[in-house]
Amino acid sequence: MGANVPYAVAPEDYYGLLVYGDYAGNPALLVEIRQDVLARPEQQEEWAHRLAAALAIDIALGAFKQG
Repeated sequence: MGANVPYAVAPEDYYGLLVYGDYAGNPALLVEIRQDVLARPEQQEEWAHRLAAALAIDIALGAFKQG
């Protein structure tokens, strides 16, 4: 895996992310996963668990911050 290097998000490429997320004041997330790490069903399952755990933590922290 390479370094996490952010890049510009342009409206013509990421319309939904910007319009329904950032511009509307909603939390927005773009996840990119290389195809070669999703080739086998067990890899897909592993990534599903990783993402679910990360999102659960984020949701829990958001609820904690709101009181």
